[in-house]
Amino acid sequence: MKYFATLLAIVLSLPSASCQDRAAVSLTFDVEDDIGMPVEGAIISTQMFDYWKPGGGTFGQDKYKMIDVTTGANGKAALSEKTSRCELVIIARKEGYYNGATSFKSITARAGMWQPTQQVLPILLKRKLNAIPLFAKRVEAANAAWLDLPADQCSYDMDVGDWVAPHGKGMVADLVFTLTNRYFPEKTGLIRDAKFTVTFSNPLDGLIIHDSSKDLPSALLMPYLAPETGYLPSMSWRDTVVAGPAINEKPSHKVMHQPNAPKRHLFLRVRTKVDKDGKIISANYAKVHRGIEWGGEGVIKFQYHYNPTPNDRNLEFDPKKNLFPAPKDGKERWNSPPPVTEP
Repeated sequence: MKYFATLLAIVLSLPSASCQDRAAVSLTFDVEDDIGMPVEGAIISTQMFDYWKPGGGTFGQDKYKMIDVTTGANGKAALSEKTSRCELVIIARKEGYYNGATSFKSITARAGMWQPTQQVLPILLKRKLNAIPLFAKRVEAANAAWLDLPADQCSYDMDVGDWVAPHGKGMVADLVFTLTNRYFPEKTGLIRDAKFTVTFSNPLDGLIIHDSSKDLPSALLMPYLAPETGYLPSMSWRDTVVAGPAINEKPSHKVMHQPNAPKRHLFLRVRTKVDKDGKIISANYAKVHRGIEWGGEGVIKFQYHYNPTPNDRNLEFDPKKNLFPAPKDGKERWNSPPPVTEP
């Protein structure tokens, strides 16, 4: 079902568990909204292993069944089923809320129960409050491939959705990228040590890294509003490539120091104007899901949502109202943005 595609990234990294004898899964879900209120009538769904069907290929085919439970007035719901494998991705949904998720994984069954038993799993359903039209775009080459930086120092206009002249049609340098790429002789063991820096055009422009690693999973990845304060004027990351154990071997180790971890996002403040006393009178706000991905060989890609209304910090996006026009030919090109959904 479509809502299972929303949060597949939360599947845990442990290997799948299996057992010849079916054991019971007993879970309680506690569903709350973004202000801590219980959510009644939320549908909680998971696909649970049912049986293995032989044939149809060398190894046969696993068969799953869909399990749905619904929360009561206290926001709680219970699930009790038997299965011979216990690795669950659990999605919660309700009209007027962003999907939430959790997971359960067990490799131990005892006394006919997958362990731990009677576990309570919290789920967050953020309310849909005020989704608005935004400029939303994936800055990447076709088929989500890396996009070449047009120069070692270049700027990007989020309103126009293009590089700033002479590299594109952009007029305002919202983001300024600088790549310093140093190459070394292989005999030193270090092949490349690149530095990538993001700066801005105005003194009070800046960025904030939003780390959501401790947040409960939600289809709305970031807070509704951009912060008022705390923006840094620049940030740098490194990309280091080290040679293999023997001289002239292919690189065996690459360390990426960059903010593109799945749960590290960026808030941006750009086009900041101040009065004679240095107080902000106007600024625009944006967000970048999963940070800015880059490589020391001079490549980049990122996805952003930009609010063109000055002083409006709302970044809750209505995916049906992208302010960028859809490509006339329907093709996904980096300079003709494909539809960008909130997740």
